[in-house]
Amino acid sequence: MISGLIIMTIVNVVNVAVSWSLVLGLGPLPCCGWQGIAIGTACGFVVGGTLVVGLLLRGRWGLRLRWRWLRPNGDLIRRMLRIGLPGGADNLSIIGCQLWFVSVINQLGNLAAAAHGVAICVESLAFLPGAAFQMAATTLAGQYLGAKDYHKAGRSVLMACLVGGGLMIAAGAVMYAEAAPLTQLFIKAEQVEVAQLAPPLIRTVALAMPALALTMILSGALRGAGDTRWPLVFSLIGLLGVRLPLAYWLAFSQIRLPGTEWTIPGWDLGVVGAWYAMFADLHLRAVLILYRFWHGGWKWVKV
Repeated sequence: MISGLIIMTIVNVVNVAVSWSLVLGLGPLPCCGWQGIAIGTACGFVVGGTLVVGLLLRGRWGLRLRWRWLRPNGDLIRRMLRIGLPGGADNLSIIGCQLWFVSVINQLGNLAAAAHGVAICVESLAFLPGAAFQMAATTLAGQYLGAKDYHKAGRSVLMACLVGGGLMIAAGAVMYAEAAPLTQLFIKAEQVEVAQLAPPLIRTVALAMPALALTMILSGALRGAGDTRWPLVFSLIGLLGVRLPLAYWLAFSQIRLPGTEWTIPGWDLGVVGAWYAMFADLHLRAVLILYRFWHGGWKWVKV
């Protein structure tokens, strides 16, 4: 984790320095405009990738790259695909459905899109601890199950939920109480309508922090155990079965059925209704993934 932190810090420093220099054309460098940001990002990742390969060649914490190990191993590849394909499909489905959800928000107009963007920026302040403890739960669950210490595997995941969830809930309490001042950090003084619309969204997601914490951290634990299929199923149920259809129904006044001229009435709540749909999705997924964790089947998945 420390090596990753140091490398990503270097990546970001290189990214910012090169992007800034090329966007502004500092010194002898050309002024590339927006293209300079892409070049800076590429330079950062090239440096980061080189550092990672260098660490693996040198060897660190029991990991060392040996060229003879790069020969294809059919059994190992199959095991990796059995875990990796559902996990990759899960990430792909989440990204795709999130983009679909954003398109629903964009259909509501520029004001709704602006308020949504501000609320997402504020939400990210509470999202980061969840991402950190999700990674911790992934690592500890995998290591303890590999050592066949099932008690410590479950206990470590619960501790990650307790600490990480506690931080997210505390951040959610601050977001709920200070939604308006936090909104002002991301907008101009004259954007009065955005300042009025964003706080209800922030308060909605603040109330969903316990469910978001459970969803993030427990899904990380299941993936660390190699149980990647159930998180994929839960994501599809929550996003495709609840969030997206409910977002259309709550956000718009009329919803036209695909391929027909028929319409059904909606609640016309705008962007707030779409965020209510996200609230419902998070709670459903939290219940499903909590059931899978208590069921205990994730401890016996063969990888």
